[in-house]
Amino acid sequence: MEELEKVSMEELHHAYVVPSIDRETKQKLHSYFEDTLGVAVHGNPDVIELRLETLALQDARFLIEQASHMPLGKAKFFIVSFSFAGAEAQNALLKLLEEPTPRTHFFLLVPSLGTLLETVRSRLSVLSVSNDDVDEIGKKFLEANPKERITIAKSAIEDKDKSWALALVSSLEHVLHKRL
Repeated sequence: MEELEKVSMEELHHAYVVPSIDRETKQKLHSYFEDTLGVAVHGNPDVIELRLETLALQDARFLIEQASHMPLGKAKFFIVSFSFAGAEAQNALLKLLEEPTPRTHFFLLVPSLGTLLETVRSRLSVLSVSNDDVDEIGKKFLEANPKERITIAKSAIEDKDKSWALALVSSLEHVLHKRL
């Protein structure tokens, strides 16, 4: 996401996708808003943040409806993080992404680009996350002994934390691909 740090409000694309759903990525995005753009994240009606397990059709309709309102300040920002998205929901977002509302910017955080339909991806500017951030979870898992790995996996299963499990699998995929 380093490439975003140099982008001013006037240069912002209307929609971005970040292939990462971890907390650090979200923190970096918040810092960018506050430090570079001068936009407060918390308590700002122009910053709408959604954390969803699955982006459903009603969520897409909510975003469309909210995007239709003019911002109170310089611009309106949507930070939408999800692990899964139905085709109906993504197709509903297409018109919004094809004909963006002026001064409205979307930041979609997903576990991988494969989460999105190709037609949706083609309307988004991809922000890459540094490999070190992505690799950290997978490296820690691989460095653990088998008993520790089972404990890590068991906690994700018991907590039913699909987002974390997807982040782990994505990270493992990336780390093992580099090693092979």
